[in-house]
Formats: sequence, C-alpha cells, structure tokens
Amino acid sequence: MGSISPVPITIKRKAIDLYNLIDRAQEEVTLLQSEMKNVMDHFSSQHATFSALLVDPTSDSISAETKGRDVYLRMKLMSLETHLVELKGLFENHIDEITLPEFLFDREVVPIQTTTWRPKRSIQRYLVFLKGMR
Repeated sequence: MGSISPVPITIKRKAIDLYNLIDRAQEEVTLLQSEMKNVMDHFSSQHATFSALLVDPTSDSISAETKGRDVYLRMKLMSLETHLVELKGLFENHIDEITLPEFLFDREVVPIQTTTWRPKRSIQRYLVFLKGMR
C-alpha cells in the first residue's frame, strides 16, 4: 500500500497471466499424453479381443460360417495392426514405453504407409464428382 514499485501493475498482471498460461499448457500436455496412452490401450484391447476369437485353422471341424467369420476377424486385425503401427509412429515422441501386442501379420509382408494419407483413386474420383455437382 505504502510502497512504490518500479514495475507497473500492468506488467505484473501480464507476468502473472503468462505464468498461468504456461502452467495450463503443461496441464494440457499431460492430458494429451494420457489420451494418447488411452488410444493405444483401446486399440491394443480390441486387438486382444479379436485375436482371442480366432479359431485354430488346423482344426478339421470348421464350418463355412466359422471360416467366414475368421476371414472378417483377420481383416479387422490387419486394420487394427495398421492403426497401431501408425499411432506408434505418431505418438512415440510424446509418450514413453509404447508396447505393441504380438501381431498376427508380419509388418515386412504387409506394407504400411506412414506418410501423409491420400484417399484411394475411387474416393478421389468420387470427391471430384461431388465437387463438380456443386
């Protein structure tokens, strides 16, 4: 009250606001890292669930429906494994200890693009068609 500061009150207020902004940004980074771990856990959990549903292919008494279901499950697993590899590439610089489940498909055999996503040619044609309709 009685002392006069050489630093104006507006500068002090701005310093406090900037400190609070930095503190909030650190909280947001922590929340984002937590969400990244949750996403990895979600896809890993889905992978484990679908892997557990697969039937042993050497069994002689497999019905046609079971074979069809296994084909669908394997397609879903391939998709999940692709997502997991791509997410690991995106998240590995931001969160520690990313562990991937044991994959059904070999990553050397199944090509995975980790560059920028581009729609398939049919989707590109459809988008051009829609753009022409406007």
